[in-house]
Amino acid sequence: MQVQSSIYALVFPLVAGVLLFMPLHLPETALPASSLESTYGQHSRTFPESCKPHEEDFEVADELLKDGRWTQAEFVIRQIQYESPECPLILLYFGRIHYYQQNDRKALSYFNRLAATYPEIHQTYHFRGLIYHEQGLELVALEEFHKVMITHKTIGTGYFFHTILPILEKGAELNPNRIDSLMQHVTMKPAAELSRGLLAFFREDYDEALEYFENFVAQIPDHAGGWVLVGRCNESLKKEYEALDAYNRAIARSSDFAEAYFYRGLLNIDVENWYGGCIDLHRARSLDNPAAGMAFRNYCR
Repeated sequence: MQVQSSIYALVFPLVAGVLLFMPLHLPETALPASSLESTYGQHSRTFPESCKPHEEDFEVADELLKDGRWTQAEFVIRQIQYESPECPLILLYFGRIHYYQQNDRKALSYFNRLAATYPEIHQTYHFRGLIYHEQGLELVALEEFHKVMITHKTIGTGYFFHTILPILEKGAELNPNRIDSLMQHVTMKPAAELSRGLLAFFREDYDEALEYFENFVAQIPDHAGGWVLVGRCNESLKKEYEALDAYNRAIARSSDFAEAYFYRGLLNIDVENWYGGCIDLHRARSLDNPAAGMAFRNYCR
């Protein structure tokens, strides 16, 4: 529709930066060691209950880690450990400290303990994947990065492009035979279908991508990010009702998922539900989605 075309023309410079719905942050290396904090490692949405009294302390530790002040960060974490030894993020931060100090064996010991006791903490698999990738263990790293895609229920394409895609491609080309040979080693079928769906989406084969994404959410129905991808495919196929339903399902599963509100807002405006669209864009803007702010300023004043 003409309205939608003009909307995307206005917000595309920002949307292109986030690809579909996940901010991209250029990593310090080939894979994003430091982007965890800014891209998907924030704890505000899934902060473990036993760690909540120390949210500010963990923020202090994050800043110290960003500055390379490992000893001071360790002191802060040990203080938290003394007061709340059951907090699982203690293991995560000790692992991170040793990872940044290039003490991989010690880092892995912490991450392995965390994965065994708190398997829902997705950052664990991210750092294990980084370590294995740096050691040349591509297949093991690929498995770990796919675990992140599964356990982080609002993960997006930015993570896929920074971690999984560089392993799948070779010489800046995507060879189907290479992809098949690598993906057969991914033991989690839903994760493999998610990756194949993303590859199809960016080939603009929306029918194939939709089939993969629908299979994915059928197996993991509480994955809000998967429902947004279903919505994006349906929208690209001009199936507005199905797209709206998918965005609704994403928001029902994650009520503070900014990108779901953003895309639902654009779709509502496209079908001339201006009131609903502007409410969604305002909500997405309040959740720090920059593209939503631009769209709101242009269509909701």
